[in-house]
Amino acid sequence: TVLPPPPPPSPPREFRENFEDTPSGQRPRWARVSGEKGGASVRVVADQAQAGSRSLRIVDAPEAQPAWEPHFYYQPDLSQGTVRQSFAVRIGQDARLRIEWRDASPYPGCIGPSVLFLGNGNIEAGGRFLANVPVETWLEVTITATLGGEGTGTFDLTVAGPGRRQFSFPNLPWSGDNFRALHWLGFISEATVATTSHVDELSLERLPE
Repeated sequence: TVLPPPPPPSPPREFRENFEDTPSGQRPRWARVSGEKGGASVRVVADQAQAGSRSLRIVDAPEAQPAWEPHFYYQPDLSQGTVRQSFAVRIGQDARLRIEWRDASPYPGCIGPSVLFLGNGNIEAGGRFLANVPVETWLEVTITATLGGEGTGTFDLTVAGPGRRQFSFPNLPWSGDNFRALHWLGFISEATVATTSHVDELSLERLPE
């Protein structure tokens, strides 16, 4: 009897991931991947990167159902303090890539910060249009929120595009009434057509008080 491989280890509560130490064609270390079917995949590649030589490629396909497949997520289990997520993202044509924080409480009350990047360049949060940015080019994104009893029900978003153009959106509301802790940090490809996007230079850190 061949035993299945053990699940990937949980990441440190604070972590940095540039995918440089993961062989091309492999899944991201520390993350759990779902929905690699019908041509969809979440794999490290060496043909595209914001820095270094590797990034994580998210390929969606019409056969990848439900619409929230594929996706990958980390389990930081952070419950206190002000936390900042930083990453670089390259949005493909026709993409719908959502970055979302969740608590361990029932869905959808668990939803904290949630940002949607669309393949026409639009960025949305809470169903609200925020900005239009170039696609097929690297963007630098930060999401910052305070967890626990000090949380305000809002988060801050910054997006820096080509030419040093930067957008800042403070105090965006999150939708989940029960969000207090960051137990689930996910990147969700919601497209229902063939799309390809990339993620690189991912980090999660607690800011000094």
